[in-house]
Order: sequence, then C-alpha cells, then structure tokens
Amino acid sequence: MKILIASTPATGHLNPLLAIARLLVAEAHEIAFLTGSVFRARIEAVGAKFFAFPTGADFDLRDVLSVVPELKDIPPGLELLRTICERVFVDAVAAQHQGLCEALQHFDADIIVGDDMLFGTLPMLLGSREMRPPIVLCGTSFLHWTRDDGAPNFLGLPPATSDFQRQEYALVAGEYDANVDRPVLERLNKVLKTLGLGPMSVPLFHSVVTC
Repeated sequence: MKILIASTPATGHLNPLLAIARLLVAEAHEIAFLTGSVFRARIEAVGAKFFAFPTGADFDLRDVLSVVPELKDIPPGLELLRTICERVFVDAVAAQHQGLCEALQHFDADIIVGDDMLFGTLPMLLGSREMRPPIVLCGTSFLHWTRDDGAPNFLGLPPATSDFQRQEYALVAGEYDANVDRPVLERLNKVLKTLGLGPMSVPLFHSVVTC
C-alpha cells in the first residue's frame, strides 16, 4: 500500500507518526512523509520519501517564538491561546493543503494518515470524497470534543463533581468561546472561503472530528 503521512512540524506531533511510519516501512508498505524541512533527516532515516510543506507551513515549532515572535509579549491566558490557534494552526491551513495536493501529484497515495491537529486536511475533508484518498487522523493527545461537564478544553480543568461546578464551568466556557473559539473560527472560515469551501460552524479543534 502507498501511504502518505503528514504531520504538524512539531516533535510531539511528529514522533507518534514517525513510529507508525517505521512499522509500516517494516511491513513493506511504500511510505511518503510530509512535514517541515527541519525533519527531513529523521524522515529519510526510517526509509520514507520526504516532502516538505511549502512556505507558510514549513516552520519549526520546536522554537515557536521563531514562528510567532509576538508570543513573548503575551502573558498566559486566553489571548495567548487564541494567538497560537490563529498563527500556528489556522494561518498554515492553505499552505498545508497545498503541500498535500502537491505531494499527491508525485505520490499516488492509497490513504493519507495525519495528526489530528493538521488542519490542512480540512479542505479535503470538506471537498468531494471522490477527489481524494481516504484520510485517517491519529490523535496525538486527547479527543478534541465537547466535554460532558461543559468545560472548555486546554484549560486543565478537572471533571466537574457538582452542579455548582458545572455552573462555574459554563461561565468559563462562555468567556472561552467569546475570546478564543469564535475569533479563531472566524479566521478559519476566511481561509476556507479563499479555497471555495466552508463555512464551518464548530470550533477549530472540533472541526476535524466533525468531518
């Protein structure tokens, strides 16, 4: 089988997919890998063909300040989360999508395997099923979906144990939606519109789960 693996160019996203690539190469599958140029040597060392993301997505998130220098001036909080979501993930969508399309022109993959925060897969997931291979996204953290207690993800809140705590979480969730999810979704939909797609109606991190 010909398998195209694609990863966000960050070690925590890459390493799980690199382990999968090693297993698939050992089982004699033909593997190509799309990610940042900085990881070329690691990809080729496992016997996979390497493709680099084009400009706009070809960065090294091991040094996130080289990608988003303004983060150094933003204190921890919702503004920091929004900025990371917009600059690291949303702004890379079009270039990631371009990279996937270009890789498929040179590597006729039977399936695409990506990490679950590679939002450059969204244009393919929203487009015609007949125009792309099947896409499998591997979770490299937790399932990015709505919590039963209503708390937003990424804030480290423990599961609610009382109605009062759920009410508190509802207030936190409202603030998170106003300051992170809605602005990020608006930015995402602007990107998707340039590709003739969308709009999405669910938050960024829920989008690939929905699709």
